[in-house]
Amino acid sequence: LFSDPAFCMERADVDPIDGFTKENTIGLNVSPLVAAGNPKIKSIVEDFILYVFENTTMSIMLVPHVVEEKNNDYEFIKPIYDRFADTGRITILPPDLDARQYKGYIAKTRFFIGARTHATIAAYSSGVPTIVLGYSVKAKGIAKDIFGEEKFVLDSKALSDSKPLRDAFIRMIENENEIKEELMKSIPLRMRSAMEMGEKLLEI
Repeated sequence: LFSDPAFCMERADVDPIDGFTKENTIGLNVSPLVAAGNPKIKSIVEDFILYVFENTTMSIMLVPHVVEEKNNDYEFIKPIYDRFADTGRITILPPDLDARQYKGYIAKTRFFIGARTHATIAAYSSGVPTIVLGYSVKAKGIAKDIFGEEKFVLDSKALSDSKPLRDAFIRMIENENEIKEELMKSIPLRMRSAMEMGEKLLEI
């Protein structure tokens, strides 16, 4: 078993978005794939955004990470952006960036919440504390490889309201420095594991 090569992908040097600083921005990715498994996901995410706006000074950066026909994150999250656009505390990345550019923006967030596997790997490998809205065993396995346990992984299919997400977010804030330290120690090992996969393929 080897780590996903996405752990090794370099991020693009992207221009920061005015008003959305690394110190105070939450990256958020939600997908129609997750919504297909739980129709409540959109309202859960909207309730969470309301909670963030009412209880913190943080802003939200919506990240569409897969943009393809019948599986388009941008089309799914654009109505969420539209609902809160007047607050001035939410932005949405365009749907035509490449993977390195999305990773560049994800790296400029303080926290990340994501459904797409490679969006969360982009966050993990950039040292960003991350909550995963898991929809398969992949999310649990990746978290266990990084932390030794299934840390900050929520079963998206089991969510009925935003409370578990809010609670996980509060725990993440409380343990922010500890999580960053764990990522600093673990991510180089994940990157080395991914490189070893290439070496094994060369042997074959």
